[in-house]
Amino acid sequence: VGVVKSAIGIGALLVDGIGDTIRVSLSGDPVQEVPAGLSILRACGLRRDGIEIISCPTCGRTGIDVEGIARRVRAELGGTDVLVNNAGVMLLGPFGPELDSDYQSMVNVNLLGAITTTELFLDQLRERSGDLVNISSVAGRTSRPGDAVYAATKWGLIGFSDCLRKELLPDVRVTVIEPGAVATELPGHITDPETRAQTEASYAEVSIP
Repeated sequence: VGVVKSAIGIGALLVDGIGDTIRVSLSGDPVQEVPAGLSILRACGLRRDGIEIISCPTCGRTGIDVEGIARRVRAELGGTDVLVNNAGVMLLGPFGPELDSDYQSMVNVNLLGAITTTELFLDQLRERSGDLVNISSVAGRTSRPGDAVYAATKWGLIGFSDCLRKELLPDVRVTVIEPGAVATELPGHITDPETRAQTEASYAEVSIP
């Protein structure tokens, strides 16, 4: 399925003569990203010297064994009292297919990462009447051009938190925090050059140290 989705997105651009570099990101073995890229080039009739294939083995995926960490916490510490879901990426930019890998990264890290981690630690939180803290953003309450997918992940995290708050009480307390602009490295990760420059300039003026 991953190869098919990559072929649809990348192949259409290559056939139209857009770009000479392709980026393939599969959910399975990252080693398979290189042959997948070659297959796409052959299908488009573009397999020739001069085209560079870049494998991105961690794009939109976690390299951390969260399930193993949960087991270790239980074994070594007796369980979890507080779980804070703070991982996040902010890859802003004009909405379009050229930023598809950025969208997948934000959904996987900002939303699915929190959901999966909560799922794996939920039994421990219930056993110890613990606290779940999800770090969202004011972007989860606003809508601005260039923020579409980032805001969607933060809106989703707020909705996830609000529903769990009602579902898990009184066993688990659920808190969602929605900070504004904070001085971190997030703007530097933006891949769209114009959006990155604008965001870095804005953060320099209004962000909290």
